[in-house]
Amino acid sequence: MTMETTVEVLKKRIQDAFNQGTELNLSPEEVETLALLVFPNGFGMTTGEILDSGFIGAWAHRDDIEDGAIYAEQLRREIEERKK
Repeated sequence: MTMETTVEVLKKRIQDAFNQGTELNLSPEEVETLALLVFPNGFGMTTGEILDSGFIGAWAHRDDIEDGAIYAEQLRREIEERKK
């Protein structure tokens, strides 16, 4: 997948999660891509600092999502289906 495709998929996932009020689980690679989108000229934080910032897992209190990894995979599949 090209960087441009990755960025477009990530933007769509973020927008969908925001619109639906759902949790968005990001891999470390996706966090780095997001950081490049938000701070294209750098921002002085490491991936670890971003992961520790509270941004990731902001919806951890959601009791309607039993397994974040399974939920994230379901969202990925739904996005891929919509693209077809």
